[in-house]
Amino acid sequence: MSDTRIFTALKTGLSMVIFTYRGDLISVTPGIFGYATYQRLNKVTIGFPLEVQALYVGGKKYGIGVSLFGNINTVNSFYGITLYQQFGRLKG
Repeated sequence: MSDTRIFTALKTGLSMVIFTYRGDLISVTPGIFGYATYQRLNKVTIGFPLEVQALYVGGKKYGIGVSLFGNINTVNSFYGITLYQQFGRLKG
């Protein structure tokens, strides 16, 4: 009998996304270590987060997985990938 198992998950929901943008230049501090100060502009929108996970467990103490995630919204949608390992007593 084999201990190999594959688990999958799909996660979704609603999110509130707050973006901060750089606006007009307010002031500049002179000198070598000077810096510029800008107006801060915020934009708020509703997002649709989505995550898909897959985990491969090859035994009782080790698993390797991948997670694809993103947030779809009207201002600045984003996405990414995570590769991960799990150690310990894994139950399934």
